[in-house]
Amino acid sequence: MKKELNIDRNCMKFLSGRDWANYLEENPDLGALCPWESFDGNMWVEFLLISKKFDDRCNWETFDGSDWARLLAGRPELAERCDWESLNGSDWASLLSSQPEFAVKCDEVDGWRKIGRRDWVGIFKSQPELVDNCNLKRLSGREWCILMIECLQYGYADDCDEQRAWFKFNGSDWSWLLRNDSGFIDRCDEYNGWAKMNGANWAALLSLLPELASRCNWDELDASNWRMLLLAQPQFAEKCDKWDRMSAEDWTLLTKRQPELCRFYNGSGEIFVPSYDTLTLEL
Repeated sequence: MKKELNIDRNCMKFLSGRDWANYLEENPDLGALCPWESFDGNMWVEFLLISKKFDDRCNWETFDGSDWARLLAGRPELAERCDWESLNGSDWASLLSSQPEFAVKCDEVDGWRKIGRRDWVGIFKSQPELVDNCNLKRLSGREWCILMIECLQYGYADDCDEQRAWFKFNGSDWSWLLRNDSGFIDRCDEYNGWAKMNGANWAALLSLLPELASRCNWDELDASNWRMLLLAQPQFAEKCDKWDRMSAEDWTLLTKRQPELCRFYNGSGEIFVPSYDTLTLEL
């Protein structure tokens, strides 16, 4: 049974391409009512991804690169109509992530040179077979780190070894990588990544992997770093030398979460103690 288009004609201009496609799929005779000339590229993509009955009506000149990437991801058979030169690096990355067969077209128009470092990370996650098309020397330490974490099954660590990209890792990269996969401890040893970590990096790392404490440079931790670490791992309290830098807010938070730390309090002022409402401690 056909749907009736029960809508005021003045409101038709507010319908999306998706709306029109759904109506015309079941009511193709209503095509005369459709304002085809007002469709932009985005509306056409919405329409064509649902309906294949009106391809001949499409104004392909309204498409930009992102429109083509979205359309061909769902309807690759329309590739012969595509203006490949209109695709930028992000468009190519989006398209190749879902339709790697268009790598041939990317070769033809030298689209690879347009793809940025961050766009490559997205391609590697979904289409690792395309890695040979990337100049891996362009990737930063953080981008390599993302690959190690999100694409571990593809063995990009070997590529990182080959490119000697570990030297690009900063302390934040090493901390993040190890928190997600402690299997890279040997790499951190080999490339002395520990020396690059600051207090915040160490606090985040030891909060999850306290067994790495023997490698920590405790002098790097300031009061805020200690607060973060002690909230998760109060057993390190004996190593803390920043008690006098803790604020009232720090102490309140610490004693609420880790009441055994009350014994380290050496200041004055009101702090929270779990066994009482409040307790004023003075020197």
